[in-house]
Amino acid sequence: MNPCPHREWVLQEITKWSKGFSHYNQKTTYAALLFTEYLFNGYKSRERLLNANKLMEFFVYMDNDMERARRERSPELLRELMDKLLNAMESGRCDQGFDSGRRLLDVMSILDAQMNECWKSNMRQHLRNMFVTQTRVHCDYWLKDRFIPYDEYNDIRLQESGWPLMLTLVEYLMDYTLPEAVRNHPLMYEFMSSAAKLSLAVDDYMLLKAKLATNDITSGVLSYAHSQGCSVQSALDFQYMNVKHLERECQSLRTTIMANPTLSAEPLDPYMDVIIQTSYGMYCVFQEILKFEVRDGVLSCEKWDQLNQLVVDSNVCDVNPFKI
Repeated sequence: MNPCPHREWVLQEITKWSKGFSHYNQKTTYAALLFTEYLFNGYKSRERLLNANKLMEFFVYMDNDMERARRERSPELLRELMDKLLNAMESGRCDQGFDSGRRLLDVMSILDAQMNECWKSNMRQHLRNMFVTQTRVHCDYWLKDRFIPYDEYNDIRLQESGWPLMLTLVEYLMDYTLPEAVRNHPLMYEFMSSAAKLSLAVDDYMLLKAKLATNDITSGVLSYAHSQGCSVQSALDFQYMNVKHLERECQSLRTTIMANPTLSAEPLDPYMDVIIQTSYGMYCVFQEILKFEVRDGVLSCEKWDQLNQLVVDSNVCDVNPFKI
């Protein structure tokens, strides 16, 4: 995938905006920009790209806020953070010192002015679901060292990851609303389901080692290993084959949809291309952040090695792999 052609302009503008918040960090802002570069690749409107990046940057800074709850293994701190974000979104107000809340309100105000009613409604509902599911995963699974049940994994993690919100941003960036009749068509429904699973599968495959090093068992690979009673390596091999299967399935469904006379009247090919590229984009983001490479068919990553050593040396389990 080629990086976003508006990268430098977006970086310049997002930095100006982000410096208006006291918790601004250059490294964090740069990491957030990578999601726009690769997840939202190929869009023409640089202003909309900037606005989408502001929302993605909010999530990266929100994750920073969650570190204290992870470090102290506190359900109360995580619930307090998510409740404050929910209250800010619902009321349109927050304390001046709550930077993440101010970020959220600022970017929602910008997006509200440009989104249609459907997008605005979906954005809010997806944010609610995301905040609630983040709390559930942290309190019910991460804190208790419990595996997410494999048969529930995709449903839970899709909400936590914000994938439905990503689809709303895709429509906003493309300035195209998928008609409900098309969205609910069995072929299109199957395509969207496979693309969502592909995004999660790539995420799980790429981040397994970082999660293992930090004693985080909220991984689909580990859920599969637990459910099947197999080794982690066998589960990882299965996940690799799953990624390849889902890639083929998405492309096959795309071809079938475009050959369907009922569906081909809609401009679905560019839409489906963007959805697939958004799933692939996670791979590019992790490659850029973690600087991994493939050697003799095996992923090699110096940052993973540094992470492993840091955890061993410090005897802690709250290390953020993206900050090494």
